[in-house]
Amino acid sequence: ALKIRATDKNGVLNEIITTVTTLNIGISSVNARVDKKNYANIDLTVRLSSKKDLDNLIAKLDANPDILEVYRTTAS
Repeated sequence: ALKIRATDKNGVLNEIITTVTTLNIGISSVNARVDKKNYANIDLTVRLSSKKDLDNLIAKLDANPDILEVYRTTAS
């Protein structure tokens, strides 16, 4: 699973989903909420084939200027 912290703007969740699906990675679950400081906090569970896929996904998400933080929370 991944934890993502992003700016709360229209379309940021769509950008994340598009990044994941463009890499042909399956999504098992998504939980998104906005905190009191107006940051989007997203828990994303994905189906990965390899650590290389995970590293590539994190790098692609990190490249998005609206994503402030992304990290792995549990083994996939």
